[in-house]
Amino acid sequence: MDKIINKNRTFTSKVRTFYESKIKHVDHLGSIVFLIVLFPAYFITIGIMMPQTTVVNIILSGIVQGAFYALIAVGFAIIFGVARLFKLSIGGYFVIGAYSAFWLFKTLYLPFNKMEISTLPIADRFAFSVLFYGPFVVFTGLITLQLKIFGRTYGAGVAFTNLGFYFIQRVLIVGNYGKVNREATLLAMYVQISILILASVLHYLELSKKQVMITQLVINFLAVALSQFSIFDRSPAVYLAILILSMVITATISMVVDRYILEDIRSQPTNLLIITFGIALLIQSVIPLFRYPEDGQFVEFKVDPRNLDGMVQKFDNQVIFGQPVQTIRIIAAVFSVLLLILIYLFIKFTPMGKAMEAVSEDPEAAWLVGINVRKVYMVATGLGMGLSAAAGVLTSPISATPSWGPYMGWTPLIFAIAVVTLGGIGSIFGSVIAGFIVGFTEVTISSVNIQLSKIVPLIVIMLIIIIRPTGLFGSKEESE
Repeated sequence: MDKIINKNRTFTSKVRTFYESKIKHVDHLGSIVFLIVLFPAYFITIGIMMPQTTVVNIILSGIVQGAFYALIAVGFAIIFGVARLFKLSIGGYFVIGAYSAFWLFKTLYLPFNKMEISTLPIADRFAFSVLFYGPFVVFTGLITLQLKIFGRTYGAGVAFTNLGFYFIQRVLIVGNYGKVNREATLLAMYVQISILILASVLHYLELSKKQVMITQLVINFLAVALSQFSIFDRSPAVYLAILILSMVITATISMVVDRYILEDIRSQPTNLLIITFGIALLIQSVIPLFRYPEDGQFVEFKVDPRNLDGMVQKFDNQVIFGQPVQTIRIIAAVFSVLLLILIYLFIKFTPMGKAMEAVSEDPEAAWLVGINVRKVYMVATGLGMGLSAAAGVLTSPISATPSWGPYMGWTPLIFAIAVVTLGGIGSIFGSVIAGFIVGFTEVTISSVNIQLSKIVPLIVIMLIIIIRPTGLFGSKEESE
């Protein structure tokens, strides 16, 4: 009799789970139909109402702006989806990413061959010596670390492979970008340092040795291929290195803060909101205290937004479909979409990504089966804030205005919350879709009236949420 009862319970549970999943899909069916109707109608409308030149620019700018919002919103969604917490410090980490990239650009492209370090004051002489000789020490340490990660046999092979790519990169930077040997040595070394640091990060994220090795090779080949193009003002490989390093710097800071400041108040959502808001304010207040190297001295972070550095000049254009489009927008769109794809692959096909999904479903059950829940929380925070930093790096040269400064993180924070709410709190897919909806809306409105470009998207978000309080792809459980 007990066996029959248990079988009936098991069958009932399976039926309930099946129908709940079906109801969830049906619940999202309205959103899917809405999107199927929305996007064709949008493109047809702008195609009829606007000239071809405007349409091409709207589409490309919309992709850039949408990817920008999607990166921040996905980071926000990952943190909430795993830890079930709102962290309002994401705007502060956006600023860290942007300023880290700016500092790295200024440091990497220092004209060491023209500087007379011996004539500087002792403190500045020491600081510039560290900037010049420090990368050699870091590079040597990271190469040595490969032996620990892969073992003596494979580690030696990986180390020599990276050294080989370093020399190739150095030759390409000298030949294609007119750098003298001293500058090319540092630039090529920073490219390798970024790849080696990324390999260490992937090892920490528990990817297999084979996956880490393949990733290193792919990025090395990509960096060499990018350096073949002498049409850019700066090597794209160096730009890629700066993007990686800025993300890692930001993610590391956020993980340390999460571990040593936020962990004890994780169970107090109200206090967490207040503390993370304070952290964002603190970050943006501290940034101006730092200095960046320029012309043989260290200068305050009073940045002229017209001179923000990138791979190309801000007003450099490429012709697409017969229309000029800013090259920096194309670059930002490509990198942003690639990052979103990589995040999806990481979550779906790596052990850490699956652990994050498990923790988001049931932290206690995940802990019982051996998952390090504390580490998963830290990784989710680092990943989310790293994506925010990437958004800052990719869009700063584009959106630089006189308001570009230490306190520019509040607008991304507001839009991140709005986009996540529109997509459905905790839904990564919904955050991506919502990001592009808001991005295209903003760009389209700005082509008509730039003063309304920030207002109309928020009105659209409010109207959709009034109709569908859970967002496009949110669940009723999340909203509760």
